[in-house]
Amino acid sequence: MYVYLHLLHLMAAAGWFGVHVANDLLACSLRRTENPLERARAIRWLLLWAEMPLATLVPILGLLMVALQPALWRQGWVHIKLTTLVVLWLLMAVASLRSRRLLAALEAGDLQAFDRHWHLYLVLRVLAVLGFFLIFIAVVFRPGIPRPL
Repeated sequence: MYVYLHLLHLMAAAGWFGVHVANDLLACSLRRTENPLERARAIRWLLLWAEMPLATLVPILGLLMVALQPALWRQGWVHIKLTTLVVLWLLMAVASLRSRRLLAALEAGDLQAFDRHWHLYLVLRVLAVLGFFLIFIAVVFRPGIPRPL
């Protein structure tokens, strides 16, 4: 059972990262498109209906894995992973609010507000990529676990 949960966890995490990157590519090209309003709607849709559900599924599967192997709670890399996950959720919540404001600024034709929200949205997305990188490092190198020489 643990192996199947681990496989689903890895597939959901890869999907989450893939949707995150696709959303970032859409966001980076937002200013260069002919119809930025439709692109902004696509960004918001991906964030709310693809990225956030995957961001919820990944930790649920991870917690089920830990429930099957409670010894994982005593390993430092799990704590790094969970802390980074909470930060990623906060970044996604703020990015969701920013995407709503970005969309409203586009609909109102307020380019100054659009630029402000767009730049902050991109900063939040870059911070989230750094969070993904930190989780990857924690999982691969697993600090706190002695390694044989």
